[in-house]
Amino acid sequence: MRRTLFQILAVAVLCAASGCTNDTTVAAKPAGGDADPANAANAEIGGPLFPPAPFPQPPARAEAAADPILVSANVNVVDKVDIPTQRDGKILFIGTEYKPGEVVMDSSKLYRHRDKVYRPLEPGNRVEKGQLVMILDDAEANAELELRRAASVSSEAIHQKSQEVLNATIDIYKAKKKLNEEKGLSYLELVTSYIEMKRAEATVADSNASMLKSIEELKKAQVNYDMYYLKSSVAGVVQPFNRKQGESIKALEAALQIQSVDRLRAEGLVSVGFVGRLAQDMPVTIEPTLPVGENVRRRFHTQGVNGVAVSSQAKPLIVSASDDKTACVWDGRSQFVLAKFTHPAAVRSVVCSPKGAAKQYCLTGAEDGKARLWDLNNPQNGNTPLRELEGFAHKFVITALAFSPDGKLCATADSRDIALWDAESGKLKYRLPQVHLGDIQSVAITPQAKLVSASRDLTVRVWSLGESGAKLDFTQDGRTGDVGRLGVSSDGRYFLFDIAQTLQLMSIQDRRSEGWLETSSDSNKFATFAIFSHDNKTILTGSQGDGRLSVWRTPSAGNRPTELRQFVPSQKLVTFTCGAISTTETEPFAVTGSKSGEIYVWPMPTEKDMLKIKGILTFIDQNTTASQQVRVWAEFDNRAAELRPGGAVTIVIEPTQK
Repeated sequence: MRRTLFQILAVAVLCAASGCTNDTTVAAKPAGGDADPANAANAEIGGPLFPPAPFPQPPARAEAAADPILVSANVNVVDKVDIPTQRDGKILFIGTEYKPGEVVMDSSKLYRHRDKVYRPLEPGNRVEKGQLVMILDDAEANAELELRRAASVSSEAIHQKSQEVLNATIDIYKAKKKLNEEKGLSYLELVTSYIEMKRAEATVADSNASMLKSIEELKKAQVNYDMYYLKSSVAGVVQPFNRKQGESIKALEAALQIQSVDRLRAEGLVSVGFVGRLAQDMPVTIEPTLPVGENVRRRFHTQGVNGVAVSSQAKPLIVSASDDKTACVWDGRSQFVLAKFTHPAAVRSVVCSPKGAAKQYCLTGAEDGKARLWDLNNPQNGNTPLRELEGFAHKFVITALAFSPDGKLCATADSRDIALWDAESGKLKYRLPQVHLGDIQSVAITPQAKLVSASRDLTVRVWSLGESGAKLDFTQDGRTGDVGRLGVSSDGRYFLFDIAQTLQLMSIQDRRSEGWLETSSDSNKFATFAIFSHDNKTILTGSQGDGRLSVWRTPSAGNRPTELRQFVPSQKLVTFTCGAISTTETEPFAVTGSKSGEIYVWPMPTEKDMLKIKGILTFIDQNTTASQQVRVWAEFDNRAAELRPGGAVTIVIEPTQK
């Protein structure tokens, strides 16, 4: 009996070691079931599976004399102005002149006064320098102004008539003088004419003085009148106020406050050890981290969302895979789904054909171990899939999927196996050697005919794909394992690798670390996913914190890995499970799924949003805080960046050498 049991156990162990299966089709496939990484690395695979693209040239890296000094700072206002009244009075209207064509939500709030139309001003509205912000009761000032205007018109008319009289007396005098010279007029008559001319000159002088006086009195009345129309002395934003229409206000009381946002100041603390490397007026860079809310939030699923993907069509479609056994297709805006792909089991993964693929497919992987191909050109007709992938049956949940760059091949993965398929026919090409020791969390196929797989065994493995099989190039171990889906850049240069609080950019070509992202605290560690944008300029990451997502500038030569955006959901304590980024050049977006079954769409930053803001270090405090830090200020032009006071930024200082 013991001998029989021993033989049974031995056969079982040998069968497990050799990848035994009851599926004779699988057993016959090349490179399948090999559990020895050494054998996988030395496998004969023939030529490349498809013509490989060359690896991108590594970026040139300048030698830095010292790392930049990074200062966490908050943005504050440099100039803020209280607009005082200059006369006692009553508030008629808080607003500014209405310009034809301006959009006003409630036209009943428009105010008409003295043949002009005004619109209300609200806190947060921007005003320009010299723009009207408030009107006081100007009845008395207007009456005085009209009186002075009438007096000015009258005095001007009198002056004009007196000038005409003077001109006439001058002509008469000249004529009589000529007659006198010809002995045709007495001297007495000539003198009388001369006196009349001088009298007219005196009248003109008097009327001119009266006219000038009336002009100055009119100007004074105008100045007094203008004091009832309060204008901003700076360009900025109207701050919250408690003034009301009809309220009395005294002279020199602050009517409104305007904060200038065209020039702002970043204020932070730097370690005292760095002060010796700082200098007044030295240039700095301001890197903002802007919080952004979702564009759209939808609940199309009754259970958690396990995967999301975005098609590469001109009008992209979003596909979300859920535990509720469906994959929903929608356009990212509407209130309703375009199609619902039903499955016999929970859908655990989804991927769409890449940009440039001849056909627009959606591939789903389910808990029943089957991968199904769906048509995205006509999703409404998708009651049944185009085909199920044939030739190999996954024994476990399909956890990861990928298309090749041209969309002709696809890969599926479960807890152990990775299979490669012809997407058009749905036929199996081959299985990869079975060397992963944990659930495979993500796979990607690069333009260089490489496959990158990440697993719960805390490794990332890079494979060469051949015509007859796959060969293991190398294994990168030492992952922390917090980030399940690790992205691969679309050009095949990098894969992401999670270590502690960092995400390393590892070179696929030579395994070098070529940059990293780093979180600021343990409470905000990277988690769940980290994926590249289509142009590889940004990286979207999940976190273990309060449900926020982050968009980072991809580190490269001359570019620090800046946190550009924080996606802050409208709902609290959201657990995001997956993410994807569109391939659109204009108005790119990200989509994420949550454990509660909701789908969020977010605006991705464009090239314009990634501009670096130049500033000047304007203040270095001479005093040191109890925590051995020193206050520093940096001012910057905010007209292009349009940052809001109170926001968080990082001051990046390239230190001087001392």
